[in-house]
Amino acid sequence: MPSGQRAVGHRRETVSGSWVTADDALAHFDAGRWQMIHPTLTTLRTVASYAEVGELLTAVSTGRHLGEVGDALHQQGLQRDRFSVGPIS
Repeated sequence: MPSGQRAVGHRRETVSGSWVTADDALAHFDAGRWQMIHPTLTTLRTVASYAEVGELLTAVSTGRHLGEVGDALHQQGLQRDRFSVGPIS
């Protein structure tokens, strides 16, 4: 974190908070220590699948990071493909 900045967790939607890598968060979930909703898991798995931040940012800017969102995932809160009209500019 840049010098002089401070992280503040969201106090109304979390039980507790800490800053960890996507891989560490997924390991906590897989071990049964943390509970997460499907949209959070999907985001963490996407972030963890990229070795470099630049690769992730490029994928996000063109919509390549998005997986298929079927009815079951949409009902759990995942949004459908917003890039069908083109990438973010």
